[in-house]
Amino acid sequence: MNASGLCGVSLSALPSPSHAVSGKTPLRPPPRPRPPVRAPGARRLLGARQRRPPDRHARPRDRRRARDPARTAGHAEDPALAPAASPATAAAIAWVPTAAAAPAARADKVIPKWTRQIELGYSTQEGAKTKQDLTARFTIEGHDKRSNSYRATATAQRSEAQGVVTADRQQADFRWRHDFNRRLFTQTLTTYSSDDLKQINYSVEQQLGGGYRLVDVAKQQVNVGLGAVLQRLSREGYEDYTALLGSAFQDYTLQFDKRLKFTQEATVFVADSPNMSARGGRSTFTGAPADGNYRVKFNAALQSRVTDSLSLNLRYEVDYDHSVPDPNYRSDARLTSSLGYAW
Repeated sequence: MNASGLCGVSLSALPSPSHAVSGKTPLRPPPRPRPPVRAPGARRLLGARQRRPPDRHARPRDRRRARDPARTAGHAEDPALAPAASPATAAAIAWVPTAAAAPAARADKVIPKWTRQIELGYSTQEGAKTKQDLTARFTIEGHDKRSNSYRATATAQRSEAQGVVTADRQQADFRWRHDFNRRLFTQTLTTYSSDDLKQINYSVEQQLGGGYRLVDVAKQQVNVGLGAVLQRLSREGYEDYTALLGSAFQDYTLQFDKRLKFTQEATVFVADSPNMSARGGRSTFTGAPADGNYRVKFNAALQSRVTDSLSLNLRYEVDYDHSVPDPNYRSDARLTSSLGYAW
């Protein structure tokens, strides 16, 4: 019988003689280093082809799956086994627009970009003569991505001298212009006007024509063109008349800088008999408003912007209508200054 059996203690459990002599505990192995802690979202920046190295502290089964991508490829491609995203993550992914869908959505919506401006001018004179002038003008312009431009204008003018009305006119027009290329374009112009002084109850004109752009540079543009006009005129003392007119138009724009701009327009209407009347054929009554007559309209404006919204405007207008029976009212020239507001 050995000594270990008598004492009931195994010799392997006793400390070694070196430890017993020195009185120190046995040395432990150093702890294993932990993997570095990454910031949230850093794993998504690694890219699709970069794989995270296997964790040495993982279980043996997890280590084998990490070393062998073939075992995890089927699980990664199966959407049923993919981890479900949180509601906040799903909402963030749905909010971010894709690069392909955003331009397509904008291309479907062709919305014109509009610019509006209103001008008001008023002058009064007292003393040897009493005179008052009031002018109001509203303009809205826009264009879209399909080479279409739009412009609508409404004006009202009234003047009194010595208590006598010398001008009382209202006019509204709408122009649509489409550019085929850099030089050629077509346009339609619809105009409505009335003048109590010239005894015109109403005048409706519909123009259809085409033009050519002579100059098209960064700061200036010159357009000329021809068109046909269908006019419906109602004048006191005359029968309502419908006439087919020919027209030639021209417009010029010069942008000196961001603050100063000059615009000019001119139109000539010509009516040659026989004309189309309301009853068909040639007009038979004397003084027909469109028989062998013509009309010239000229408009020039100089605009100086004080701010991005406020502007000072100086405008010169001439309207000569040879069809007016009274020669004293055929010509109308006006120079006005106004304060404009744009938005």
